[in-house]
Amino acid sequence: MGDSAILSVSKNYKKSVGKLTCLNNEIDPNEPFTINNSSDEQVTGSGFFIRVKDLYLPKKMAKNRYLITNAHVVEGASTRRINISFPHLGDTTLWGNVILACRSLDFAIVEVSSENNTHLEKEIGQSFADIFKTIPFVKVSSKPVNTNNELAKSVIAIGYPHDSHDCHISSGKISGKHEHYLQINASINGGNSGGPLFDEDGVCIGICAASFEDSEGITLAVEWHNVNKMLRHYWEQNDETFVIDPPCLGVITTRLIDAYAVTKLKDTTVKGALVTHSFKTSCLKKIKTGDVIMSIGDHKWEYDIDRSGNVTIPFQHDKVKYYSLNVLLLLDPTTCFVRVYTNGKRKTYNFTLSQLEGTVRHVMPALEPIQCISFAGMIITQLTKNHMEEVSEELDPNIINFFTKTHGSEKAIVVSNFHVPCCALQQGYHIKRLTIIKKINRKKVTEIEALRSLLTDLVQKYIENKGGPSAIKTRYIEIETVDEKIILDLQLAFELEVLLNMCPNYPSEISMLSNLMPDEPPKKKKKILKLSGARVPYFYTATLFGSPSSEE
Repeated sequence: MGDSAILSVSKNYKKSVGKLTCLNNEIDPNEPFTINNSSDEQVTGSGFFIRVKDLYLPKKMAKNRYLITNAHVVEGASTRRINISFPHLGDTTLWGNVILACRSLDFAIVEVSSENNTHLEKEIGQSFADIFKTIPFVKVSSKPVNTNNELAKSVIAIGYPHDSHDCHISSGKISGKHEHYLQINASINGGNSGGPLFDEDGVCIGICAASFEDSEGITLAVEWHNVNKMLRHYWEQNDETFVIDPPCLGVITTRLIDAYAVTKLKDTTVKGALVTHSFKTSCLKKIKTGDVIMSIGDHKWEYDIDRSGNVTIPFQHDKVKYYSLNVLLLLDPTTCFVRVYTNGKRKTYNFTLSQLEGTVRHVMPALEPIQCISFAGMIITQLTKNHMEEVSEELDPNIINFFTKTHGSEKAIVVSNFHVPCCALQQGYHIKRLTIIKKINRKKVTEIEALRSLLTDLVQKYIENKGGPSAIKTRYIEIETVDEKIILDLQLAFELEVLLNMCPNYPSEISMLSNLMPDEPPKKKKKILKLSGARVPYFYTATLFGSPSSEE
């Protein structure tokens, strides 16, 4: 790359790239109500502003400015608040809020509004609009990078390496693709994450994302074509959509062995991937186990699938899996089709490519809360793939079998942790972490909200029938796991809840029993006892302390 190209990009876009600083909070998925960042540790990265139309946002939102960065830069920002600084603004900083994140493709959007930056005029005598006259928009390319034709193409990166206060420029060349990332042979260090990657013409073709720990001078960048596809087709712009996932076919396939083709299919000419599992929410609704997917395409392209599940695409030299993002993000989601060998016939199925619903996801806990409750000393959470990041002997081995069997295609709730004294453990049951709860009183539960509603009804019935003829019936709750049925004693659970509330780290705000305890005792107010500030209704303390005498 010539010096003139580097100088041109530097002159036009160096002021477009800001330095981002935000909290780096870590959330334990087993206790997702706890933030692990006692020192208020912060992380830095880079980001750049692009036009509203390049984000497919409505024109009315053009009054604000939108910055692009990596999802991993902001994933610990539990407040979603981001500090943005520019060398040419000195010590004055801008404030933005994360409005969208995509973990799989590692990009995020930060909205910067005048309402959140009223301090600018007081500090430097310039309005919000005046400030952004000094920060040019970056031009982006929606075309895929063709590493067949553009291998060794020169590129330029701009960012803030190693928490630098000044913007730095690096140059290198495209050396290929690694999964759905562009691979660059340039030395781009930490802090550059989220910065733009330009071609020689000054057009942004990607977002600098990561580097290999054991390799110097190799960097990965998120291709802007893929980000463009996600924003255009898979972002539902509403207040509820904060995290987006990429499209997925929702089928599991394996290599088609020749012996299988001979004995089962009785047709050795069939080439493709053999389906072994189909998700309930798959967009390939007609596909079933035993079918062979022979090709995939849309109105423009069709890719033949070999027996290993690989395809050749026109934008890179090496073969890739037919279900990879390299392929799926090339397709027009509304005109997709697959050619399938099923029951001895070749058929074509049209479908709309979409994201999967109702599956076990990998989440960003600081940005999207993991649903959980505390019940009788057990922390029960919605199962995520984050729970499987640290596998140990302490975990219930059935969780491995669950993922092996379902491939994460079904939701589940798990006992992710315990607080002592835990009622089930006190009763003598042996429960391990990540034990799957399948049913409550023979009713199937797979989501926390459904569990919360069911337990609320059961606990309220117990409270209403306390001392009545139905007391024994309502006192016990049957919790069915994969291996056993736990008969939980609610009377004991309420007694132990008093002790749990004395523990400083007990999450009483999400405890179902603490929240369902009646505010008023069944008899006179003088029957209420107090322990360390905890309000204890009489009929829960009778077993603990003995019934008060009638002379009191």
